Amino acid sequence: MKSVIKEKTKLLRTNVEGVIPKFFAFLKYILVAVLSGLCWCLYFIGLTIDICNHYVKFIKQTITKDKND
Repeated sequence: MKSVIKEKTKLLRTNVEGVIPKFFAFLKYILVAVLSGLCWCLYFIGLTIDICNHYVKFIKQTITKDKND
């Protein structure tokens, strides 16, 4: 019985040793995906702010143009 337990623990150790490098390799892909998503979110936030700024300037020009006429 003890030999079976020793064999299973040894097998478990070798499996864990093989999984850890694979996990860190996969973690790199997750990090790249998160950073890419963050970049896209910041891009779209900036784009939205730029469009809103453009419309605010357009509305101000329209209001001041109507007041001058």
